[in-house]
Amino acid sequence: MKLSINKILLFIVLITDIFVLYVLYKMIPNHYIIFIFLCLLLTITKYPLYELIFITINRKYCVWSIWSLLFSIIFEVIINTSVFIGFFTGNIGTANIIKFISSLFTLGIKCFLMFNIFVMKNFLLFNVNVPASAGDFNMFGK
Repeated sequence: MKLSINKILLFIVLITDIFVLYVLYKMIPNHYIIFIFLCLLLTITKYPLYELIFITINRKYCVWSIWSLLFSIIFEVIINTSVFIGFFTGNIGTANIIKFISSLFTLGIKCFLMFNIFVMKNFLLFNVNVPASAGDFNMFGK
């Protein structure tokens, strides 16, 4: 199996979701446990990303993937803001430090993956001769 840049970015994005779950588990009180379920839901909604990158390139999956990444970016910004506020209140833990530092890297990755998918969507909009299973779409070549 060939690795493209989008497959690597998807793998990093899914690892980031695991970090977010761990930080939420360590950070929030029990009455805010709904955030963990929300994060699990965000992870499950990344299934169109998997379909788009690994199986088929489809305009429908492009749109759902862009929305999924957008909600994931917003949710991660909310979590990082609460972690950053925790630094000032003295609530500094290993999980918080790992999450905050990794987010500086992974937020850019999520935005770049969203840009790649947006380019794919526009490419599919104007070029309808792309076969249903176009294989490994990578805007930077092989």
